[in-house]
This record gives sequence, C-alpha cells and structure tokens, in this order.
Amino acid sequence: MEPAEYASAAAEFLPLIPAEEYPHMNALAERVIAGTHNGVADFDFGLELILDGLERLRGA
Repeated sequence: MEPAEYASAAAEFLPLIPAEEYPHMNALAERVIAGTHNGVADFDFGLELILDGLERLRGA
C-alpha cells in the first residue's frame, strides 16, 4: 500500500475515532493523514497507548 492510500484510509476512519474517547489513536490517524508518521514504531507512543487501554479496562 502506498502512503497516499494509508492517508486516504485514515481520513475515512478518522470520524470513527473521536479524540475525546481515543486520543492516541486519533493523534496517530492525524499524523498518518498529514504524512508525518513514517511507520517506525515509537516506544513512548505505544506505551502510552497500552497504558491508556489498561486504565480504561480497569475503570470499566
């Protein structure tokens, strides 16, 4: 898949990822759309994503 295809798919799904509910996934989608996410895993971002998900599960 080409970068433009990733950006197009992210733009299509962005309305389904509200920033208030999924701040990290929304931010990632915004970066993909802007072309600033190069696909290299960012440890801090991934860790925050996992911790956010665990915190939500604990609160449920």
